[in-house]
Amino acid sequence: WSAWLNNIQVAANLGFKNLTISKLSSFSLKPGKQGDAYLDKLSAGVLEPANLDNDGDGLSNALELSIGSDPNNPDTNGDGISDGVAYANGNNPSDGVPFSEGFETYAANASISGLGKWTLGNGGVGTVQTTQKQAGNQGLKLSGTGATSFIQRNVTSTEPLVWMDLYLKPVLRDGTTTPTLAADAAIGFYFDKDGKLKIYNGSTSQWITTAVKATGDVWQRVTVSQNYVTKKYSVWLNGMFVAQDIGFASAKTSLAFMRLNPGKEDAYLDSITAAKKQPAGLLPWLDSDGNGLSDTWEMANFGHLGNSPTADPDGDGLTNLQESIRGTNPNSATSKNRTFYASVTAGNDSNYGLSVSATDITGPKKTINGAVGIMISGDTTEVASGNYSETKISPITRNLVLRPQGTVKVTPP
Repeated sequence: WSAWLNNIQVAANLGFKNLTISKLSSFSLKPGKQGDAYLDKLSAGVLEPANLDNDGDGLSNALELSIGSDPNNPDTNGDGISDGVAYANGNNPSDGVPFSEGFETYAANASISGLGKWTLGNGGVGTVQTTQKQAGNQGLKLSGTGATSFIQRNVTSTEPLVWMDLYLKPVLRDGTTTPTLAADAAIGFYFDKDGKLKIYNGSTSQWITTAVKATGDVWQRVTVSQNYVTKKYSVWLNGMFVAQDIGFASAKTSLAFMRLNPGKEDAYLDSITAAKKQPAGLLPWLDSDGNGLSDTWEMANFGHLGNSPTADPDGDGLTNLQESIRGTNPNSATSKNRTFYASVTAGNDSNYGLSVSATDITGPKKTINGAVGIMISGDTTEVASGNYSETKISPITRNLVLRPQGTVKVTPP
C-alpha cells in the first residue's frame, strides 16, 4: 500500500499487515487520547485522485503522464530544473532542451564521467577545475590520449530548432589533415593552426574556412543554431554571424549529444546552454569576411566584400564600421544622421538602438544616456514613455534632439 499527505507521496509499495485480505471491506479510525479529531470528505474508488503528486514537483501525476514527464522523478530530464519550474516557464520537462551547464555543482578536481549526463570515451578526460573558468568558480578541462578521444554530453530532445551556446579555450589543430566527423554527427567545427574557425558543410562534404579566428589565449564564444527540419545550421563566433544555412553532415532529426574531441594540449569549456530561443548578444547580419561589416550592407553600398572598417570614403567623420552600425550611407556625407530609440521597459544599453520594436541587438537602448552616447550632432532619439533613472544628461557640445513618445519622467538614480 502507498500513502500521500496533502497530495505528496510519503510512502510507496508497503506490505499489507494481513496478507489474507483480498478486498476492501471496512475503514476504521482510532482516535487518540490528546483531544478531539475530525474527519471530512471521505471517498473510496478505483481511480487515482486528480491532484496526487508523487514526486512533489508541483505537477499532478495525471498532468505529468499527459505531457510525457515522469510522475516519480521531480527532474525528468536531469537538467537541474524541477519539472514544475520547467513547465511553468513554458518548457517540456521531459525534453532535454533547454539546459545549462556551468560545472558549478560538481566537486573540484572530479572527473566529469557519470556526472550530469556526461560520458567519456576512447581515453577522453574531463576534469572539473577552478583555474580556468569563463564565469562562476569552475570550468571543465578537456584532454585526451588519442585522435578519437572524446567528452560527450547526452541530450534527449525533440525540439525542431535548437540554439547551442558555449565558451571554449580551444586547442588549435596543427598540420594539414582535417578531423573525421562521427557518422552520427550533424555538425562539426574546429580551429586551425592559424586560429581560424572551420566548419563542416555536409552539402558539399567539405570543411569551410571562415574569415574569423580565435584571438590569443582567451575564451571564445561559439553559438550554433541547428534546424532539424531543414537540416541546416548557422554559426556565430564571439557574437559575429560568420556562416549561414550550412548543410548537416547527417540526416539527424533531433539533438542527441554534444561531443568534444580534445587535442594534444589541454582545452577548456564553460557556460554551455541549449535553448529553443536565440541567446542575447548576437549580430543579426551575416559577416562572412569577418571585418565587422554586414555582407548585405557591403554589397548594397560597395558592390563587393572586403572593405576596410576604418575607412571613411565620404569624409563625413564616420568610419565604415560606424556607418554600418548606424545603417547610414558610407558614400554620402549628407546621409549620416538618423533616429535612435530608447525604452526603459523594452530596451538594453548593449543594443544598437536602431529599432523601437526589435528584440535582437538592433533593438532600443534602455536609458536616455545610452542613446546619447551613440548620437552625433543632428541625430534624434525617440524616447518611449516611462520612468527613467538617469545620471546627468550632457550633450557634450552636440546638437541633439530627444523626442518623448508619451509621458517621460526622468529622475536621478
